[in-house]
Amino acid sequence: MQMKSSVNRPLRIIFGAGNKGRMLLRVLNMPVNGDSGVLCFIDSDPQKWGSKVEDCPVMAPEYLLTLPMHSFMIYVAVGPGYDQVRDILTGYDLTENVDFVDAGITPMALTELNYEYRLLWEKIRNRSLLSDERLQVLHQFAGAVPHLSGEVAEIGVYRGGTAYLLATIFSDQKRRVRLFDTFSGIPATADSMDIHREGDFADTNLSGVAEFLQGFDNIAIHSGVFPDSVTPEADAASYCFVHVDADIYRSVCDCCAFFYPRLVQGGMMLFDDYGFATCPGVRKAVDEFFADKAHKPLYLPTGQALVINN
Repeated sequence: MQMKSSVNRPLRIIFGAGNKGRMLLRVLNMPVNGDSGVLCFIDSDPQKWGSKVEDCPVMAPEYLLTLPMHSFMIYVAVGPGYDQVRDILTGYDLTENVDFVDAGITPMALTELNYEYRLLWEKIRNRSLLSDERLQVLHQFAGAVPHLSGEVAEIGVYRGGTAYLLATIFSDQKRRVRLFDTFSGIPATADSMDIHREGDFADTNLSGVAEFLQGFDNIAIHSGVFPDSVTPEADAASYCFVHVDADIYRSVCDCCAFFYPRLVQGGMMLFDDYGFATCPGVRKAVDEFFADKAHKPLYLPTGQALVINN
Protein backbone atom coordinates (compact mmCIF):
# COMPACT_ATOMS: atom_id res chain seq x y z
CA MET A 1 0.00 0.00 0.00
CA GLN A 2 2.36 2.68 -1.24
CA MET A 3 1.36 6.32 -1.41
CA LYS A 4 2.63 8.87 -3.88
CA SER A 5 5.45 11.12 -2.72
CA SER A 6 5.19 14.87 -2.14
CA VAL A 7 7.59 17.36 -0.54
CA ASN A 8 4.99 19.66 1.00
CA ARG A 9 2.99 18.87 4.10
CA PRO A 10 0.20 21.49 4.45
CA LEU A 11 -2.53 19.13 5.66
CA ARG A 12 -3.32 18.31 9.26
CA ILE A 13 -5.23 15.16 10.15
CA ILE A 14 -6.32 14.00 13.59
CA PHE A 15 -6.52 10.28 14.32
CA GLY A 16 -9.18 9.83 16.98
CA ALA A 17 -12.64 11.43 16.84
CA GLY A 18 -13.32 11.19 20.57
CA ASN A 19 -13.00 13.79 23.30
CA LYS A 20 -9.20 14.01 23.03
CA GLY A 21 -9.43 14.54 19.28
CA ARG A 22 -12.10 17.21 19.70
CA MET A 23 -9.94 19.14 22.17
CA LEU A 24 -6.94 18.83 19.86
CA LEU A 25 -9.02 20.15 16.94
CA ARG A 26 -9.78 23.31 18.90
CA VAL A 27 -6.13 23.73 19.84
CA LEU A 28 -4.89 23.29 16.27
CA ASN A 29 -7.51 25.70 14.95
CA MET A 30 -6.34 28.48 17.27
CA PRO A 31 -4.77 31.36 15.27
CA VAL A 32 -1.50 31.02 17.17
CA ASN A 33 -1.06 27.50 15.77
CA GLY A 34 -1.37 28.46 12.11
CA ASP A 35 -4.22 28.89 9.67
CA SER A 36 -4.09 25.66 7.68
CA GLY A 37 -6.81 24.07 9.79
CA VAL A 38 -7.56 20.37 9.99
CA LEU A 39 -8.51 18.36 6.89
CA CYS A 40 -10.37 15.57 8.67
CA PHE A 41 -10.51 13.07 11.47
CA ILE A 42 -9.53 9.44 11.05
CA ASP A 43 -11.13 6.88 13.32
CA SER A 44 -11.22 3.08 13.54
CA ASP A 45 -14.88 3.00 14.59
CA PRO A 46 -17.08 2.39 11.50
CA GLN A 47 -20.05 4.01 13.27
CA LYS A 48 -18.26 7.37 13.14
CA TRP A 49 -17.37 7.25 9.44
CA GLY A 50 -19.27 9.85 7.43
CA SER A 51 -20.15 11.92 10.50
CA LYS A 52 -18.68 15.27 11.47
CA VAL A 53 -17.05 16.60 14.61
CA GLU A 54 -17.46 20.38 14.76
CA ASP A 55 -17.82 20.50 10.95
CA CYS A 56 -14.74 18.35 10.42
CA PRO A 57 -15.48 15.04 8.60
CA VAL A 58 -14.59 11.66 10.09
CA MET A 59 -13.02 9.20 7.65
CA ALA A 60 -11.93 5.56 7.72
CA PRO A 61 -8.18 4.84 8.08
CA GLU A 62 -8.09 3.67 4.45
CA TYR A 63 -8.78 7.25 3.36
CA LEU A 64 -5.11 7.96 4.02
CA LEU A 65 -4.22 5.73 1.07
CA THR A 66 -5.88 8.20 -1.30
CA LEU A 67 -3.59 11.05 -0.27
CA PRO A 68 -0.10 11.74 -1.63
CA MET A 69 2.65 10.44 0.62
CA HIS A 70 4.14 13.12 2.92
CA SER A 71 1.40 15.63 2.05
CA PHE A 72 -0.01 15.51 5.58
CA MET A 73 0.85 15.16 9.26
CA ILE A 74 -1.31 12.92 11.43
CA TYR A 75 -1.79 13.92 15.09
CA VAL A 76 -2.77 10.84 17.06
CA ALA A 77 -5.08 11.74 19.95
CA VAL A 78 -6.30 8.44 21.36
CA GLY A 79 -4.65 8.12 24.79
CA PRO A 80 -3.83 4.51 25.72
CA GLY A 81 -4.78 3.25 22.24
CA TYR A 82 -1.71 4.79 20.63
CA ASP A 83 0.12 1.49 20.12
CA GLN A 84 -2.77 0.07 18.08
CA VAL A 85 -2.96 3.21 15.94
CA ARG A 86 0.79 3.09 15.35
CA ASP A 87 0.43 -0.46 14.03
CA ILE A 88 -2.25 0.70 11.58
CA LEU A 89 -0.23 3.65 10.33
CA THR A 90 3.07 1.83 9.98
CA GLY A 91 1.12 -0.79 8.01
CA TYR A 92 0.44 1.99 5.50
CA ASP A 93 4.22 2.61 5.21
CA LEU A 94 3.95 5.74 7.35
CA THR A 95 6.82 6.58 9.70
CA GLU A 96 6.43 7.56 13.33
CA ASN A 97 7.59 11.12 14.12
CA VAL A 98 7.80 11.79 10.39
CA ASP A 99 4.29 11.16 9.08
CA PHE A 100 2.51 10.88 12.44
CA VAL A 101 3.09 11.84 16.06
CA ASP A 102 1.59 11.09 19.44
CA ALA A 103 -0.38 14.25 20.14
CA GLY A 104 -1.72 13.42 23.57
CA ILE A 105 -2.28 16.76 25.31
CA THR A 106 0.08 16.97 28.29
CA PRO A 107 0.61 19.64 30.94
CA MET A 108 3.00 22.48 30.23
CA ALA A 109 6.41 22.20 31.87
CA LEU A 110 7.52 24.72 34.47
CA THR A 111 10.14 25.95 31.99
CA GLU A 112 7.23 27.19 29.85
CA LEU A 113 5.26 28.74 32.71
CA ASN A 114 7.97 30.26 34.89
CA TYR A 115 10.64 32.46 33.34
CA GLU A 116 12.72 32.54 36.54
CA TYR A 117 12.83 28.75 36.67
CA ARG A 118 13.79 28.56 32.99
CA LEU A 119 16.79 30.81 33.64
CA LEU A 120 17.76 28.71 36.66
CA TRP A 121 17.40 25.48 34.70
CA GLU A 122 19.71 26.73 31.97
CA LYS A 123 22.27 27.65 34.63
CA ILE A 124 22.21 24.41 36.63
CA ARG A 125 21.15 21.59 34.31
CA ASN A 126 24.73 20.51 33.62
CA ARG A 127 25.63 20.57 37.30
CA SER A 128 22.90 18.26 38.60
CA LEU A 129 21.89 14.66 37.98
CA LEU A 130 18.23 15.44 38.66
CA SER A 131 15.86 15.37 35.71
CA ASP A 132 13.99 18.52 34.73
CA GLU A 133 10.85 17.06 36.32
CA ARG A 134 12.57 16.50 39.66
CA LEU A 135 14.13 19.97 39.55
CA GLN A 136 10.66 21.41 38.98
CA VAL A 137 9.38 19.61 42.07
CA LEU A 138 12.31 20.83 44.15
CA HIS A 139 11.86 24.40 42.92
CA GLN A 140 8.16 24.53 43.70
CA PHE A 141 8.25 22.92 47.15
CA ALA A 142 11.23 24.98 48.26
CA GLY A 143 9.46 28.06 46.92
CA ALA A 144 6.45 27.28 49.12
CA VAL A 145 8.20 27.73 52.49
CA PRO A 146 10.01 31.12 52.54
CA HIS A 147 7.28 32.44 54.86
CA LEU A 148 8.37 29.95 57.53
CA SER A 149 11.15 30.43 60.04
CA GLY A 150 14.25 28.25 60.06
CA GLU A 151 17.19 27.48 57.84
CA VAL A 152 17.54 25.34 54.69
CA ALA A 153 19.73 22.27 54.22
CA GLU A 154 20.84 20.02 51.39
CA ILE A 155 22.60 16.71 51.95
CA GLY A 156 24.20 15.50 48.75
CA VAL A 157 25.41 18.57 46.86
CA TYR A 158 27.37 16.88 44.06
CA ARG A 159 28.42 19.67 41.66
CA GLY A 160 26.19 22.36 43.16
CA GLY A 161 23.27 22.54 40.73
CA THR A 162 20.44 22.08 43.22
CA ALA A 163 22.36 24.10 45.82
CA TYR A 164 22.35 27.00 43.35
CA LEU A 165 18.60 26.60 42.93
CA LEU A 166 17.99 26.65 46.69
CA ALA A 167 20.38 29.53 47.31
CA THR A 168 18.55 31.57 44.65
CA ILE A 169 15.12 30.92 46.14
CA PHE A 170 16.20 32.02 49.62
CA SER A 171 18.72 34.72 48.70
CA ASP A 172 16.34 37.67 48.99
CA GLN A 173 15.72 36.76 52.62
CA LYS A 174 19.40 36.00 53.19
CA ARG A 175 18.14 32.70 54.60
CA ARG A 176 21.00 30.38 55.51
CA VAL A 177 21.35 27.40 53.15
CA ARG A 178 23.60 24.70 54.67
CA LEU A 179 25.25 22.31 52.22
CA PHE A 180 26.53 18.94 53.41
CA ASP A 181 28.69 16.72 51.18
CA THR A 182 31.94 14.81 51.16
CA PHE A 183 32.75 16.54 47.83
CA SER A 184 34.62 13.36 46.94
CA GLY A 185 31.71 11.04 46.10
CA ILE A 186 29.71 8.44 48.00
CA PRO A 187 31.28 7.57 51.37
CA ALA A 188 31.98 4.00 52.46
CA THR A 189 28.85 1.83 52.45
CA ALA A 190 28.27 -1.02 54.87
CA ASP A 191 24.70 -1.97 54.04
CA SER A 192 24.08 -4.83 51.65
CA MET A 193 20.99 -3.27 50.04
CA ASP A 194 22.93 -0.28 48.67
CA ILE A 195 23.82 -0.44 44.98
CA HIS A 196 26.03 2.63 45.03
CA ARG A 197 29.62 2.08 46.13
CA GLU A 198 32.26 4.23 47.72
CA GLY A 199 33.58 6.80 45.25
CA ASP A 200 30.50 7.00 43.02
CA PHE A 201 29.84 10.61 41.90
CA ALA A 202 33.44 11.57 42.66
CA ASP A 203 33.58 13.92 39.66
CA THR A 204 33.24 16.94 41.92
CA ASN A 205 35.33 18.85 44.43
CA LEU A 206 34.87 21.47 47.12
CA SER A 207 36.75 24.25 45.34
CA GLY A 208 34.75 23.84 42.13
CA VAL A 209 31.42 23.92 43.96
CA ALA A 210 32.49 26.88 46.07
CA GLU A 211 33.49 28.78 42.94
CA PHE A 212 30.17 27.99 41.25
CA LEU A 213 28.28 29.32 44.30
CA GLN A 214 30.54 32.28 45.03
CA GLY A 215 27.87 34.83 44.14
CA PHE A 216 25.75 33.90 47.17
CA ASP A 217 26.29 35.19 50.70
CA ASN A 218 23.67 32.91 52.27
CA ILE A 219 25.65 29.67 51.80
CA ALA A 220 27.37 27.63 54.51
CA ILE A 221 29.36 24.64 53.22
CA HIS A 222 29.92 21.63 55.50
CA SER A 223 32.53 19.36 53.96
CA GLY A 224 32.83 15.79 55.21
CA VAL A 225 30.73 12.75 56.01
CA PHE A 226 27.33 13.60 57.50
CA PRO A 227 26.60 13.88 60.43
CA ASP A 228 30.25 14.24 61.47
CA SER A 229 30.30 17.48 59.46
CA VAL A 230 27.56 19.09 61.57
CA THR A 231 28.78 22.22 63.37
CA PRO A 232 27.37 23.58 66.64
CA GLU A 233 25.53 26.28 64.64
CA ALA A 234 23.91 23.67 62.38
CA ASP A 235 23.03 21.53 65.39
CA ALA A 236 21.29 24.44 67.11
CA ALA A 237 19.33 25.55 64.06
CA SER A 238 15.75 24.74 63.07
CA TYR A 239 14.90 23.99 59.43
CA CYS A 240 12.04 24.88 57.10
CA PHE A 241 13.26 22.87 54.10
CA VAL A 242 15.64 19.92 53.76
CA HIS A 243 16.63 18.31 50.46
CA VAL A 244 18.03 14.81 51.00
CA ASP A 245 19.95 13.45 48.00
CA ALA A 246 22.20 11.03 49.87
CA ASP A 247 21.59 7.83 47.82
CA ILE A 248 22.56 5.26 50.50
CA TYR A 249 20.78 3.75 53.49
CA ARG A 250 22.99 4.88 56.38
CA SER A 251 23.23 8.48 55.19
CA VAL A 252 19.46 8.78 54.75
CA CYS A 253 18.90 7.23 58.20
CA ASP A 254 21.21 9.85 59.69
CA CYS A 255 19.43 12.65 57.81
CA CYS A 256 16.04 11.56 59.11
CA ALA A 257 17.26 11.28 62.70
CA PHE A 258 18.94 14.69 62.62
CA PHE A 259 16.57 16.90 60.63
CA TYR A 260 13.09 15.57 61.37
CA PRO A 261 13.12 16.72 65.03
CA ARG A 262 14.41 20.11 63.87
CA LEU A 263 11.69 20.77 61.26
CA VAL A 264 9.56 23.82 61.98
CA GLN A 265 5.79 23.61 61.78
CA GLY A 266 4.99 23.37 58.07
CA GLY A 267 8.58 22.48 57.20
CA MET A 268 9.37 19.92 54.50
CA MET A 269 11.86 17.15 53.83
CA LEU A 270 12.16 16.16 50.16
CA PHE A 271 13.88 12.83 49.52
CA ASP A 272 15.36 12.26 46.09
CA ASP A 273 15.68 8.71 44.65
CA TYR A 274 13.00 7.28 46.97
CA GLY A 275 11.31 5.37 44.15
CA PHE A 276 14.38 4.40 42.11
CA ALA A 277 15.63 0.81 41.90
CA THR A 278 19.20 2.13 41.93
CA CYS A 279 18.76 3.45 45.49
CA PRO A 280 16.78 0.84 47.47
CA GLY A 281 18.40 1.97 50.70
CA VAL A 282 16.73 5.38 50.42
CA ARG A 283 13.21 3.97 50.53
CA LYS A 284 14.11 1.48 53.24
CA ALA A 285 15.58 4.19 55.46
CA VAL A 286 12.63 6.57 54.99
CA ASP A 287 9.97 3.90 55.49
CA GLU A 288 11.64 2.52 58.61
CA PHE A 289 12.11 5.92 60.21
CA PHE A 290 8.58 7.19 59.58
CA ALA A 291 6.81 3.89 60.32
CA ASP A 292 5.95 5.01 63.86
CA LYS A 293 5.76 8.76 63.18
CA ALA A 294 2.66 10.89 62.78
CA HIS A 295 3.90 12.25 59.46
CA LYS A 296 4.18 9.84 56.54
CA PRO A 297 6.12 10.18 53.28
CA LEU A 298 4.08 11.20 50.25
CA TYR A 299 5.30 9.42 47.12
CA LEU A 300 5.51 11.63 44.03
CA PRO A 301 5.32 10.45 40.39
CA THR A 302 8.87 11.77 39.88
CA GLY A 303 10.27 9.13 42.27
CA GLN A 304 10.78 11.65 45.07
CA ALA A 305 9.08 11.46 48.47
CA LEU A 306 7.90 14.40 50.57
CA VAL A 307 7.37 14.67 54.33
CA ILE A 308 5.53 17.73 55.66
CA ASN A 309 5.52 18.61 59.35
CA ASN A 310 1.91 19.79 59.28
